[in-house]
Amino acid sequence: MKTQEQIFKADKKINNTPILFKQNGELKKIVKNALNRATYTSTTIHHTRTVGSGRFITIQSDFYYFKNLLEYAGCKYSTGNDAPRGGQNGNYIKCSKKAIELLKSLS
Repeated sequence: MKTQEQIFKADKKINNTPILFKQNGELKKIVKNALNRATYTSTTIHHTRTVGSGRFITIQSDFYYFKNLLEYAGCKYSTGNDAPRGGQNGNYIKCSKKAIELLKSLS
């Protein structure tokens, strides 16, 4: 498991301008919000949410941020859907408990 500084270096190495971090090494606000909005269980992360009301709703996913953080940290993960009929709100990422603890510590 890597530290936040090592993840920042990996983000900067792959992308000339970091996607997840500011130039000073802090997480960007949008990534922090994604980490705080997600629903965590012992080994899964539900990263989608419904925004809006009535017939004007949309489903937003923060999968991209979690995928990059886990890859840069060197964690293995798998994706799936646990909704009864395969709905978009059931999308999840399954990873180890240590990876979940790392993500919670970053937020």
